[in-house]
Amino acid sequence: MMITCSKCFRLNNPSARFCDWCGAYPDHASTSIQCTKCHTNNDSFGKCFSTCGCVLEPPLRIIPST
Repeated sequence: MMITCSKCFRLNNPSARFCDWCGAYPDHASTSIQCTKCHTNNDSFGKCFSTCGCVLEPPLRIIPST
């Protein structure tokens, strides 16, 4: 699942700290995720898409190596 930039609407990786196209910082309050199957936007806090039923996977968590 990808994150849509609220400024330029480009798709970015869910772990992106800023948009790779326009450099805008993500607005976490309005961040949505776009389904790669049905291309609908969904709130990032939802668990599935209502149109196609795809399950949203939680974001990857990077654990620093020691």
